Amino acid sequence: MTAPAQPTILERVLRFVLIVLVFAVVGPPVGAMIFMLLVALVGFGWTPDATGSLFVIAAFALIYAVPLSYVMGLVPAVLAGGLVALWLAFFGRMGWLFALVTGLAVGVAAELAFGQATALREGDGVPPMLGATCGLATLVCWLIVRRWFLPSILSARAGATS
Repeated sequence: MTAPAQPTILERVLRFVLIVLVFAVVGPPVGAMIFMLLVALVGFGWTPDATGSLFVIAAFALIYAVPLSYVMGLVPAVLAGGLVALWLAFFGRMGWLFALVTGLAVGVAAELAFGQATALREGDGVPPMLGATCGLATLVCWLIVRRWFLPSILSARAGATS
């Protein structure tokens, strides 16, 4: 019995592009919702009274923040998507923890690029919400594409299948 044919480079590149596209389309709106809810919870002081207002905040985010999310969130979403896609298309499976760390790293880089408070430097008492937002949004997108992996090139060269 012969082993099934390994994916070509073209198939891997197409898989890469499709995964990045999912991150680019889904990531910014998901990130906007997460960011708005985190800002609301921090602004309300994480009290139980805040949960009653979260519906209003979510509705506000859907109307205003989601359409504008592509302005600020497209570049981090594409960067996180590119890293996840690179791994899934060329190296094989990716676990949730690795996806979360990838999103957090991109979020910290975005915080530094936008000049916001990060865990790496002292800010004005505001928690690093952009990093958390990126990490959680990356996890949501990863849940969509996590099974879109191809066998790694190393295992393909060795003749193994995954």
